[in-house]
Amino acid sequence: MSISVGIPCMKCSLHPSRTVNKNSGKKSKTCGVSSAWREMNDDRLGRDPTIDKEMTHLNVWMEGSSNMDLVGQVEKEIDRINEERRSYGKRALRSDAVSVIAIVEKPNMDHMKNLSYEQRVDFLNKSHQVMTELLHEWNPNWKTLAAVQHHDEFGGLSAHNHRLVMVSTKDKDGISNMCAFKEYNLKFFNHINKNYPARMRSLGFDVEDVRTFDQLTEEEKQERKLHPQEHGVDAVLYKQRKKEELDRTIDDLESKKVDLDKELEATVKEITEAPSLQTYRSVVEENEGLKSELALKDRIIEKLRSEISSLKENIQNWKQKFESISKQAGARLMKVFGFETKDESIDAFPQQNVVTGFNKIQGLIIAEAPSKYRVVPNQSDDTFNIVCKQDGGYKIIEKGFKTRADAQNRIKEMMDLYRTLLPRLKDHLKRKVEP
Repeated sequence: MSISVGIPCMKCSLHPSRTVNKNSGKKSKTCGVSSAWREMNDDRLGRDPTIDKEMTHLNVWMEGSSNMDLVGQVEKEIDRINEERRSYGKRALRSDAVSVIAIVEKPNMDHMKNLSYEQRVDFLNKSHQVMTELLHEWNPNWKTLAAVQHHDEFGGLSAHNHRLVMVSTKDKDGISNMCAFKEYNLKFFNHINKNYPARMRSLGFDVEDVRTFDQLTEEEKQERKLHPQEHGVDAVLYKQRKKEELDRTIDDLESKKVDLDKELEATVKEITEAPSLQTYRSVVEENEGLKSELALKDRIIEKLRSEISSLKENIQNWKQKFESISKQAGARLMKVFGFETKDESIDAFPQQNVVTGFNKIQGLIIAEAPSKYRVVPNQSDDTFNIVCKQDGGYKIIEKGFKTRADAQNRIKEMMDLYRTLLPRLKDHLKRKVEP
């Protein structure tokens, strides 16, 4: 099953702006650093009702710790930046400047529910490594203050990574600054969405690519327009819907349980009202016998299916071998053996290698009886040759065998071929080769 990983992010400030956009009428979507930290650390003061404090000990801190003074670190960094900027005659940072970004790596629950706790921890560790690399590539000055795995939401099924990143940077003059509106933008999200899935896949996790709206098919775009309530919901609302689905499932199961209880009650009544206990036992024994017989038949059928599958595979292999032989032997030679083919890709005459091999074998048998062949070592290397006497010396029949046994096996093949010739041809051949 492929894994879809959502990566929601949120801007955070020590003093979030309370202004309202005059065009859209919407409030600023900036969270307080203190609020984000209290929700992330072991205090778990978030609005998610599925947080289970009794499971918080299962959370894994990858950077920082729950008792660190994270807000104090941010204040100290902002003071340092303001002091540096004033020394260069620059304006200090705005009080509501975005100083931290909260980033969550959230695998889908349908995948996480199939993993053990150890497997979830391993996946989230690898995800943390990948995200750390991508953030460093985007801006080396950004610093992860704290990062933790949350395993205490929705019974552990909503396990995810949560980190807070301080967005320190340098302006065009090389002076320290915090300028999230220039670096926390569409290009940043494209950088994360494009590279995160690919790098997770390189680590062996089948993570789906993140597609923006313009990359969807027309059908998918239309579906989102018709059902906007199904897309883009926040984590709390998503979990509420999941809980409603589980509640409906539980209700269905309870309803089925009631029906089964009724069926069981009727069955018990039928058994207790049976004519006799002996009759009931006979029926049970008969049923057990039928079950055993059916199980045996199932095993026989499964074995037959396996054998049929093996036969089909063997037939296919022989068919391929026969087609290969037909192409090498040619249509006319195959016709001699009683096989006629209409395959136009097969030549009429045998291929050269077949003709050469046949002539070679025939010539060897006619020239001399294989019983007179001997195996001798080759004087120039470590191989062996097959020879026969001729004119007071030796004539080489075949050479280049790696071992004496290979050469002797070759002579045996020649003898077997010689013995299979028609009786009326044997005498003819013997007269040609014997003095």
